[in-house]
Amino acid sequence: MSNVLKKSDHSFAWFNATQFLGALNDNIFKLLVVYFLIGDGGANEASRAQPIAQILTVLPFLLFLAYAGRLADKHSKRNLIIWCKAAELVVMLLAVLAFWLGIPVVLGAVLLLMYTQSAFFSPNKYGIICELVNPEEVRHANGRVQAATYIAILLGIITAPKVSSIVDGHYVLAALVCVLVALVGLVTGILVQTTRPAGGRAKASVIFLRDIIRTIWSIHRKRSLIWSIIGSAYFTFVGVSMYFCVIPHGMSRFGLTKENSTYLFVFALIGIALGSLFSGRCRRYGANKMILLGTWMLGFGALLLGIYQPGYYITGGLLFFMGAGAGIFVVPINAYIQIKSPAHRRGEIVAASEFLSWISNLVAIAIFLFLTQTVGLTSGHLFIGSGLVALILGTVICLCLSSSQ
Repeated sequence: MSNVLKKSDHSFAWFNATQFLGALNDNIFKLLVVYFLIGDGGANEASRAQPIAQILTVLPFLLFLAYAGRLADKHSKRNLIIWCKAAELVVMLLAVLAFWLGIPVVLGAVLLLMYTQSAFFSPNKYGIICELVNPEEVRHANGRVQAATYIAILLGIITAPKVSSIVDGHYVLAALVCVLVALVGLVTGILVQTTRPAGGRAKASVIFLRDIIRTIWSIHRKRSLIWSIIGSAYFTFVGVSMYFCVIPHGMSRFGLTKENSTYLFVFALIGIALGSLFSGRCRRYGANKMILLGTWMLGFGALLLGIYQPGYYITGGLLFFMGAGAGIFVVPINAYIQIKSPAHRRGEIVAASEFLSWISNLVAIAIFLFLTQTVGLTSGHLFIGSGLVALILGTVICLCLSSSQ
């Protein structure tokens, strides 16, 4: 058995549990907000409520990632993780109050706060992996972290509609579940071993976009690193585009409720978790081959789903296939970024990569709203478009990444 951790297997396990619980809470809470906004509306209301909630989750990452990345390089990432988890607990207590008031604007403000702490957590999440594991095991560790993340999303997607149905519109009770998850996450974060500051000295400016541009420009000659960052942003764009199609597709194609349509994500998320574990453990094939395999699985699966409009279980099988491709793709991409980044600037570079991914997230939202609300395209059309984008851009990025080695 490989020795994954430098000091303690338990410390990595506690870290993975901490980020798992954070991802679980993010998704339970966001879906509860979506259900609250949808109310008694149908598929058209779902097409509006999802992007609204997604925009509220994206904004904090755009505003604070640059600063968060520099903090991650200056201070102990483990200590910053603890502060983030403490903030999450406070925000979830505010969520109880927001649901009690029942005012959408207040609830939106709490959602912004929730994802603000997530924005500060993110560079530490991806930066601390290289501080807890041996260099040759970074890809394996990424596979475990990605698998845990998507299992958390899966459980969040299963839990949120169940909780929503059980409380029957009494969202204050549902928010108490999020409070409990945040409390357990704080405890597991405290159990992670202390890490030393990486020694970063970069100062954050008030104009956060300037920091991102400077970071990207400073590494523009490291072609493999740049193409890895572009690949991460591409993955987010395609993933978000397909994510928005699922609930409207389930409601319009199969006549499901908004809660039952959410369960279609289960097929994709199981695929992502298993694909991530496979990609992290597979040593037979190089990272570039895994990236190409992943993008082809994602693209061809979306094309088949959009063109043939199959029944429920075949749809689920294709979503599983696409999810596996996504997991196979994203693990080596993230490992590239972590390994190729200098240790004292890893948080800064990870933050810049995350920033570009969230920009692509916003672009995907804008395109989705335009194509569904203005042009009137169906989810089937959007699956076809996303599949073509995945195949073309993914193949180009993979070829460019291979040539830059």
